[in-house]
Amino acid sequence: MTRYSNSTQANALNQSASSGQSKDLPRPSQTQFAPLMLLGRTWNYVAEVLSWLFASPHQPHIRECRDRTGQTCWRVHDPASGQSMVFYTEQEVCAWLEQRWSRYMR
Repeated sequence: MTRYSNSTQANALNQSASSGQSKDLPRPSQTQFAPLMLLGRTWNYVAEVLSWLFASPHQPHIRECRDRTGQTCWRVHDPASGQSMVFYTEQEVCAWLEQRWSRYMR
């Protein structure tokens, strides 16, 4: 009886895989992932509602979204002033937050 080391067995598996002796595994279809995608969207919605409920009523609400062309944007709502704005860069959002902070800290 011959004993093979782990590396010998691994080499044998690699050779059989590279020689085309392994069977191709079927790829999962898009519909098989539909429940996971639905679960992910549901979780995002629940997280957004919870963050909205537990946030201070005067804190701005910021959420990432996409416009009609597919470009990432940020929708910002300031409950203190009633303003809603859309920004297309994180730097614009940060600048707006800094201006808002300095305005309310005077």
